[in-house]
Amino acid sequence: MGISAAEMLRRLNRVVTEIPEETRKIIQRDPQLIAAKYKEFQRGDRPDGTAIGFYRNSGYGLFKRNLNPLAGGTVDLILTGSFTRGLFVESLGNSRYIFDSTDDKTDDLIGRYGQDIMGLNQGEWYRLQREVHAPLLIRFIKRQLGQ
Repeated sequence: MGISAAEMLRRLNRVVTEIPEETRKIIQRDPQLIAAKYKEFQRGDRPDGTAIGFYRNSGYGLFKRNLNPLAGGTVDLILTGSFTRGLFVESLGNSRYIFDSTDDKTDDLIGRYGQDIMGLNQGEWYRLQREVHAPLLIRFIKRQLGQ
């Protein structure tokens, strides 16, 4: 048994108002976003693919290279792991998001290396939106419409 056009319109109107909040929830709960950001840090990459930075002390650079060969001795922002363990996705509104961390060093790291270290490579962002977020949002909409 189907539903009336009026009921479908009521459901559609409700869904349209719920989409921004549901999208925010999907994005902020996605562990793959944190994993993607962590991989960037492991490689010592900024979101644009350039190196976060280079160590002034060559001995420390060698020490870091031995700890994390993926970064090749460039700055990876991983030593104790407290900064990366504290990563979360923050909504800036208007469908904009940025990473933040609960770690006390976060502001110092941003001050030293720039706010852009808290972004994500746009190709990876689009891939996750297409492969993960959009299907979840479609499933939500279908559920809300009773399909």
